[in-house]
Parts: sequence; C-alpha cells; structure tokens
Amino acid sequence: MGTVRETETLTVDDHFAPSVAKHRWRILVAITGSVIVVIVTGLFVGTKFVDIARRVRDTRHITERTRVTEGIVRDVSASARTNLLAVEAIEREATTTLQSVRALHTTDARRLSAAKFKLTQLRRDTYVHLRDLEAANNRLAALQNCLDGISQAVNLLSVGDVGGWQRVVRRVERECSLAKATA
Repeated sequence: MGTVRETETLTVDDHFAPSVAKHRWRILVAITGSVIVVIVTGLFVGTKFVDIARRVRDTRHITERTRVTEGIVRDVSASARTNLLAVEAIEREATTTLQSVRALHTTDARRLSAAKFKLTQLRRDTYVHLRDLEAANNRLAALQNCLDGISQAVNLLSVGDVGGWQRVVRRVERECSLAKATA
C-alpha cells in the first residue's frame, strides 16, 4: 500500500485501486484454477464414468452369456437326469433278467444233474439186462443144440443105430449140461 501524502487528497478509488487490481487478479487466478480443477476433475470423472460404463456393459454381456450358459447347462442337466433314470430302469430290468436267468440256470443244472444220474443208472441197468439177455441167448442156443442133438439121437435110436445115437448124445451132452446149469 502506498504512503499517503498529507497534501494530497485521497479518494476511495485511489486508496483501493492497487488492492482491487490485486484482488481481481487473485479472483481471476482462483476462478482459472477452479475452472482448471473442475475441467481436470471433469475429465477424471468422465474417464472414470466411461470406464465404469464399459465395465457395466461388459458385466451385462457376461451376465447375459452366463444366463444363456445356465439355460444350456440346465437343459443338459435335465437331459442327463432323464438319461440316468432310463439307464437305472434298464439296469433294474437287466438285474431282474439276470436273476431270473440264474434261477433258471440253477434249476436246469439241478435237472441236468438228476438226468445224468438217472442216465448212469439206466446205463448200468441196461448193461445188466444186456448181460442177462446174452446169458439167456447163450442158454437158449445151448438148449436148442441140446434138443437138436437129442432129436437126432432119438431118430438114430428109432432106426436101430445104437452107436450113432450114443455118439450124438456124447456130442450134445456138454450143451445139455450147460443149458441145465444156467436154467
């Protein structure tokens, strides 16, 4: 501030002039600084707003893709559940069939074992009967030979051939003894 001279008269404007100019300058600097701060803040906020808007857009896009994926997963999961239920039903049916087949197999195995046992018994019995039949055939053949020989001897005796009938009797004696022994 300036020094006041006694001889001069000071007016209000003169007294405040340097101060007003400084004040105007300060106001101008403050306004300019404020405008710069507002502009920088606006740019910063605008950049952040654009970044936030981009993130929101990306988030919406990801959310939509997630919803679509959830729908697909839900459909696939429902299909898989349906398929699983079908497989479980098939497994139950196969298990039941297998148990039935096993039961039939066990029954058939028992029947086969019983049939084999009966077949073995029949084979033994048949063998015994065949031996008996063979023995009976042998006896019958011996008896037939014996009877033929005796018939020849009687014929020879009836014609008076004493030596002939004795030879025939000796020849068939063994056959007649065999027929008698097995009877």
